[in-house]
Amino acid sequence: MFIDGQRAGVTPFESGDLKPGKHRYVAMLPGHADARGEFEIVKDKPFTLNIALASAFGDIVVDAPKGATVESNGAAVGVAPFKGRLAEGSHKVAVSMKGYKPFAASAKITAGQKTEIAARLEKLGFGAIRFAASPWADIYMNNEKVGATPKVVENIPEGQVTVKLVNPAYKPFSQTVKVAPNETAAVSHAFTDTELEAAEGTAAAPARTGSLNITSTPAGQVFVDGKAYGETPKLITELAAGPHMVIIRRPGLSDYKREITVIEDFTMRLAVE
Repeated sequence: MFIDGQRAGVTPFESGDLKPGKHRYVAMLPGHADARGEFEIVKDKPFTLNIALASAFGDIVVDAPKGATVESNGAAVGVAPFKGRLAEGSHKVAVSMKGYKPFAASAKITAGQKTEIAARLEKLGFGAIRFAASPWADIYMNNEKVGATPKVVENIPEGQVTVKLVNPAYKPFSQTVKVAPNETAAVSHAFTDTELEAAEGTAAAPARTGSLNITSTPAGQVFVDGKAYGETPKLITELAAGPHMVIIRRPGLSDYKREITVIEDFTMRLAVE
C-alpha cells in the first residue's frame, strides 16, 4: 500500500499520521490489477478505506485435437483441451501436434473475462525424396539414418528436411530439401576427388602398402572404404597396410561386407561365392 507516493505498509493496517485533507493511494497485489484512487481525511473523524482488487488475469480456452501442445509467447502452458489463466494483455498462442500443420493466433486477454480460441489443425501432406550418389552413400534425414543410395524414401511429412549423404572416403554432402505433398523431390550428388577426406597434420612418412585381389560369383561392384574400384575380378594395388572395409554389391543379392587387413608388400586374396 502506497499513500501519496510513500510506502505505507501491508493491509490491513492503521495509520494515525495522516494530515487532514485529500490523499492519493495505490494498492498493489501480485496477480491483480493496481487499484488507484483518492480519499479525504477530516480532523478528529475516523476513516475506513475499503479496496477491492480486481484480478489481472483472464481465462483462456483453446479448442484443439486432444494432446496437442499449447504455447503462449513461446512457452508451453499445457495440452489440449486447454483451460487456463493468462495475464492481461496480448499473447501469441501456438498449437502444435505431430502430423499436423502448426497453428498460430494472437489473443487479447482481458482481466476477469474468458477468451476462446478454436485451433483447427490441418493434417500434413506427405511426399517423397529420391536419393542417388556416385559412387554411393548412406542417407541421413534430420540426423537419422534411413538407408543407402540408391533409394526412394516415402511418407515424409511436408516441410523442410535436412539431408546428408555420407561416404567414409569423402566429405559429407548436406542439403536442405523442401518436401511438398504428393511430390517426389530429388537429391543427387557425385563425389569427386576434391572431396576426398585429407589426413590431418604434416607430411606423413612413406606409405606402407599392399594389394588386394578380389573375385566373386556372380560379378559385383567393389568398394573399399567407400571408394568404388570397379567390377570383380579386381586387383587393387597400393592399399595402405592395415584394416579396410570391403563391400561387394551383386545384382539380386545382399551386400557382402568384410573387414580385410592388408599386409605390407603382400597380395591378399578374397574370393566371394
